[in-house]
Amino acid sequence: MILPAADFDKAERACKAFGCQPYFAIVVDAAGTIRVFITPTAHVLQLFPRRATGSGWKMTPSRLVEFARDPQIMMFELQVKSGRWWQ
Repeated sequence: MILPAADFDKAERACKAFGCQPYFAIVVDAAGTIRVFITPTAHVLQLFPRRATGSGWKMTPSRLVEFARDPQIMMFELQVKSGRWWQ
């Protein structure tokens, strides 16, 4: 997943105007699980350095374990499961 380079610039400008610290919320919807990661922009760039096109956010099984252990990444999951539904 690519985080566009322009998004980093927008977040930085908005936070500078309001005196805030920039954070990213990355939402990934895949195979019945919605995962949400919230972390400071500086940490995203530490994990995945910025390139001209943006910065990548890897979703490999080993990265998921790393994200879960990383104290700078807040994370939660929503499990999607249908029970009985109209036909």
